[in-house]
Amino acid sequence: MKWPIKLNLVSRNYQGEVFEGNAARKLLKTSDMLLSDDILGDVPRLAVVPFVSCYKAMEKLVSHCFGMEKVHGNIAELVDNLINCYLALEKLSVTLKTHVLFEHLIPCLLNLGGNGLGLYSEQAGESVHREFLQHFWQNYKISSIDHPQYSENLFSAVV
Repeated sequence: MKWPIKLNLVSRNYQGEVFEGNAARKLLKTSDMLLSDDILGDVPRLAVVPFVSCYKAMEKLVSHCFGMEKVHGNIAELVDNLINCYLALEKLSVTLKTHVLFEHLIPCLLNLGGNGLGLYSEQAGESVHREFLQHFWQNYKISSIDHPQYSENLFSAVV
């Protein structure tokens, strides 16, 4: 785990060590570090190259369609490239998340009218909620839902 440590990234323990969100994104963006001698140690460079290729394929796909902006580039080609890289890593199974990515990403994007997946993520909803609390509800906030003015103030904050 030298690579994430060098980047000061922290994993989460769900079922093993997992990197989420910004930490996972940073790992994708810095996958070339895996080929440096201080990270490789005694591991042969050729054993790591297929993993770096797969990380780079995933990074390209993420940067083209996982953000808030419009999807750009040939997504079908990027998905095919990721599938080929991933399946070349023979010891990896196709998990539910990779299956969804491989088989359902393109149809999903077609239904989003050209928008990236970021508009529909949990994080986007949380950001809107935080903005509401900080910039709208703050002006009308009543702590108790039983207060007689609560519904009127909530309405004023929303409308």
